[in-house]
Amino acid sequence: LDSDCCDQGNLADIRIDDDTEWDGNDIEVGYLRVDEDVTLTIKNSTLEFNSPGGWIYLDEGATLILDNSHLRTNMGCDDGNDWRGIVCQENNIVSLTNSSISNARTGIETKTKPGTAQINLDDSQVSNCETGILFRQNQFTSSNPVSKFYNNSRFIDCGTGLDLRGVKNLELENVTFINNGEGLTAVDAFVDFGDGIIFTHDNNLPPSPTRGLYLGGTFPLSSTYEIGSMDYDSYIFEGYSDAIILAGATHPQGVSIINCDVKADRGIINYGTNKYTIQNNEFE
Repeated sequence: LDSDCCDQGNLADIRIDDDTEWDGNDIEVGYLRVDEDVTLTIKNSTLEFNSPGGWIYLDEGATLILDNSHLRTNMGCDDGNDWRGIVCQENNIVSLTNSSISNARTGIETKTKPGTAQINLDDSQVSNCETGILFRQNQFTSSNPVSKFYNNSRFIDCGTGLDLRGVKNLELENVTFINNGEGLTAVDAFVDFGDGIIFTHDNNLPPSPTRGLYLGGTFPLSSTYEIGSMDYDSYIFEGYSDAIILAGATHPQGVSIINCDVKADRGIINYGTNKYTIQNNEFE
């Protein structure tokens, strides 16, 4: 897999219309579509998307499972025609275990529909994307599936690592954000932060560091929005110009920032969040 041409014609288009498993395949592909209610399992494989605008498109109810597999491109196009990533519709499941997505415009994207896509990362990595993962759903009911990112999963060298818009059921534990312009942005969204959350940025590397964690909008919680806990190891925020931004976020039960180790130009910036607790943090 050594193609690096941005202006070649479309490569093979693949449509999966029945449950399928690929194991040990290295495939150069243009567009990959998984039909409604069909599961595609990819193990020990590398898929390289070298047609401009190539993507994995999941029809309603489709499932994509990556196990020790990698999705990438070598095009490096200057005109925005790198591969688009994985695009979800409704009732989709995307599961990555010891796998990676790289060099996409958006690694995984959910569409603006009644939010039912479930995305799970287990010891997996999203890197060198304009946006690592973008949730566009409105997951405001408890019946929606829980997405989980855990077990040393990483967002590396993305413009924005994780972009959440109107999401509810997302759990993070042992997740690291490294050298992203923005680590995690959550607007009208809620994240259940667990142990082992790290945001780091090397100031000598582009893009210029901006912010680690950004919370904005409104979310009707029945409990406090918790960033860190005395029950966990200290959250680490290091190298960003702004570590934590509360952008007028309105949460009836307030926001708590507890037990964080912050090394940044500005530690916590509050633009109008009116109920908050800040305690047992270290700033440098």
